Amino acid sequence: MSHSSLVRASRRRVLLAGLAAAAASAGLSAAAQDAQAAFTLAACGGSNAAKNQGASFQNGAQTYWRSVFASSNGCGGAISLQAYLSNGSGNGRAAMGAGGGSSSAPFINCSPTCGTGNSGGGRTLAAGERDATTAFASTDEGPTPTQQAAMNAGGASPSDDGLVHVIPAATGATVILAHPPNGCDLSTITNKTGETGDGTGDTAADKTQRLRLTNTLLEAAFAGDTTANTWGKIAPGISGTPTAGQNDGLSCADVPVKRIVRQDDSGTTFAFKAFLSLINPGRGWLTTYNPAPNTVWPAAGGSGTANPVSTGPPPSGGAAPAGGAFCSNTAANLLCSRNASGGGGLSAAVTASEGSIGYVDLATARSSQFEITPTSASVTTQDYTFWIPIQNNPGGTGTKFFEPTIDPLAHKPGVGARGSNCGDVAVRNAPTPANSPRNDPTLGDWSTTFAAGGAGYSNCVLTYIMAWDDSAPVYGNTADEQGKARTVKDFLASSVVSAAGQQFTNVDYSSLPNPQAQPLLKYAQDGVNAIDWNKSGGSGGGTPMPPGTPPGTTPTTPPTTPGGPPPPGKPSNAFTVSTGKVNSGRTSLAYTVTLPGAGSLVASATFKNGSKTVKIATATANVTAAGKAKLTVKLSSAARSALRKKKKLTITVRFVYKPSGGDANTVTKTVTVRAKAAKKKSRK
Repeated sequence: MSHSSLVRASRRRVLLAGLAAAAASAGLSAAAQDAQAAFTLAACGGSNAAKNQGASFQNGAQTYWRSVFASSNGCGGAISLQAYLSNGSGNGRAAMGAGGGSSSAPFINCSPTCGTGNSGGGRTLAAGERDATTAFASTDEGPTPTQQAAMNAGGASPSDDGLVHVIPAATGATVILAHPPNGCDLSTITNKTGETGDGTGDTAADKTQRLRLTNTLLEAAFAGDTTANTWGKIAPGISGTPTAGQNDGLSCADVPVKRIVRQDDSGTTFAFKAFLSLINPGRGWLTTYNPAPNTVWPAAGGSGTANPVSTGPPPSGGAAPAGGAFCSNTAANLLCSRNASGGGGLSAAVTASEGSIGYVDLATARSSQFEITPTSASVTTQDYTFWIPIQNNPGGTGTKFFEPTIDPLAHKPGVGARGSNCGDVAVRNAPTPANSPRNDPTLGDWSTTFAAGGAGYSNCVLTYIMAWDDSAPVYGNTADEQGKARTVKDFLASSVVSAAGQQFTNVDYSSLPNPQAQPLLKYAQDGVNAIDWNKSGGSGGGTPMPPGTPPGTTPTTPPTTPGGPPPPGKPSNAFTVSTGKVNSGRTSLAYTVTLPGAGSLVASATFKNGSKTVKIATATANVTAAGKAKLTVKLSSAARSALRKKKKLTITVRFVYKPSGGDANTVTKTVTVRAKAAKKKSRK
């Protein structure tokens, strides 16, 4: 874009704030009227040039979806995508034209399409200025109506107007990272895991007992509140003297709590602050501390505002960050970030800073080695970097603590199946067909939507993919652009919003909630199905709507789309299963299964007796509608006998759900049942 074009674009963007509400209600631009052209390329006939960037939270999911795309469920390797650039939600939105972005995280090959001011590195983009090399992008925080208007309007000329779909793609757990001061004795703290019946499997013997914070303490600690600003306050009973180095001259109880946060405009930060706002609405988490960019936090003491001090190793050829290599006890407001975008930078800063806490997605936490490693060494040489369980029902009466993993034992290396424990989270403020342009929620306002709260693990993220309804007016009606757009649609339809894309087999994410009252997966599938090519006519042909036709009107003759993954012809078979609950008599296991629709459900339970697999029981249910089903598996006499002899029994339960008219899907859960402690005989 030339300098004069940028000037004209800036004049035009003065109107965007006023046009945002109108764009949200009208849902289309002059160049994106409801015409119905079609791709001229067949399914899997696109190019390998499509690139995407954005939310670091999606890094593991993008890897998984690419594996689905390369399989027979996708294009079988006929075409592929470029590598995903995990550089933060703010950069993802900016690449689509929302404005902003981080100068420390380069866009994909932005120069020269992002203007003459960019020379191959990253920089802040003006509203409406798009990175034309980015075919689609990701975010964990829905764009605001003003940002959507900027994306859709583009540059100065109406000829490049577009329409962006904000497509829900997955949910996942945000985990709380803890790095207590090295050398301290955690066995003496009073709020630790591994107590009787908590289901974590943590023990004093293998040094795996971890911190367990109430919602009140957790919120206060991340606010820098005086009630939770030392390790003695958040881990009562912690004892000993820290290892020499970072906390010299202090007892373990007196070491200050250092807060590690993201340095970039982050959707994970937005979701985490939304969770904290449920605990303490009066703190201002979604007002005072959620501007754009959302890098502002409470100052020391729990009020006022502060920005983090940058820490970490010096960048290549650059000066050392102001805060040094780690977050020190003299850092302003005890608030630090890593000099890098994304969750990987945050977790690295927590690892480097003894006496710190942080937050990051589950997949990044695991890849950054925050699983707790059992050891028989002394308590002062245990593994000091781990994630912690959190209390349920923020803002209410939290009665239980839950792990971020679907398997409650999967916080240890090599133990349990991978998966995020967000099946029961509450999704709040999602748009509906009734309040969305064209009755399509993916064109609606997701900026206040978040996934937090509920009876289970309640600190989760709803993450999105942003894709163009029609890329032809946005980036040009060329063969190269159609090739990229074809690949984007094929990828989304076959590998993201499909049953295979939502299974997340042994991956640290959760499928989209799809209850009848708020079917996010259906919204996503409908949004992807709407994507096409050159809808205004031209080489794509099609059936244009008469001028002035209201949004949402269906053409008299429905068009057909040659090639491409068709609209999902089979019902979704993606489902989630809660953690098993053992009854007090140790005779049965109870599960809650969340299902997308009618079908059959079978649960088969087994246990190992030496090398032999012993069947316990089978439970079945016929499901008539989407929602939650209760299933109880009763322990057989053989299982109860084995439990009495062994004192504990690891049971594997295999759930098979087959939707009516669809394909079967399987989820496997494991649970360890411990025998009831023998009652002590009273002395006479």
